[in-house]
Amino acid sequence: EFYFSLSFHSLINQLKHKQKMQDFTLSISVFAFVFMFIIVAFLEHDGEPVQPNRELVDSAAIKPHDHEFKDFRFVTFGSSNTWGVGLDDRRKAYPYLLSSEVVNVAIPDSNPDHPALCAYSMIGDELFDVIILEYFFNADSYLVHLAHRLRYRFPKAHIVFLLMWSPSQIVYKGEGSNRGLSVKTIMEREHAQPHNYQETFEKIFAKYPDHGAWEYRLQSEVKEALDKAVSDVNGHVISPDLDHNTLVRTMRKFKGLHQHDTVTLSEDGHEWVTRAVL
Repeated sequence: EFYFSLSFHSLINQLKHKQKMQDFTLSISVFAFVFMFIIVAFLEHDGEPVQPNRELVDSAAIKPHDHEFKDFRFVTFGSSNTWGVGLDDRRKAYPYLLSSEVVNVAIPDSNPDHPALCAYSMIGDELFDVIILEYFFNADSYLVHLAHRLRYRFPKAHIVFLLMWSPSQIVYKGEGSNRGLSVKTIMEREHAQPHNYQETFEKIFAKYPDHGAWEYRLQSEVKEALDKAVSDVNGHVISPDLDHNTLVRTMRKFKGLHQHDTVTLSEDGHEWVTRAVL
């Protein structure tokens, strides 16, 4: 009887200990689940507030050429042009012409993938009224994602898409080439340099005056991403007018907007962007 009683009590104690361990394990599991849920939620929003920030100025209050426009808060995302590549002084790039207080987070020769994933770490908790995106040459699904995130955080801000086509995207289809020759390639053949860029530009179009022999090319996936991003966030588009029927005339009109590489903006190009935004 004694041994039976001892064994019975031992069994009860073991069961109680096992129950405690199960309760403890369950508590740890619940805590771990809640903790992981919080971490996932944080990563999903990259630390950004869950509720949209509504302290910004209503975009309807921003009018072109408004003398108070300089008081608005600008942030610029983009690649080489927005960074100011090729300029003697980066402060002559359009972001700094728009506002001396601009937050310019452009990265030379980059895609929109990094800002799409790290927007919050790039701009923090600052407030902005005007957001400019310059990813014309390398737009993809990340641009759409970035535009969505920025619209979510700044529901009342202007989101401006800078679509600066360049002569490098315009191709001459003559000379029996199926792919054609880009303006950039022809400029290189003519030994274009900064000191004779304008002269060489005119020389090319005097040599190849046929409008029908020129073609503007933009990858379909790039155009689709741009169109979707602009449409989804009700964005504004800034771009020099490109007349596909008179490309020679159009390129002559805007020939001073680019540096001799036919891709990056010149000082005149940055000033043109500034006037177009304002």
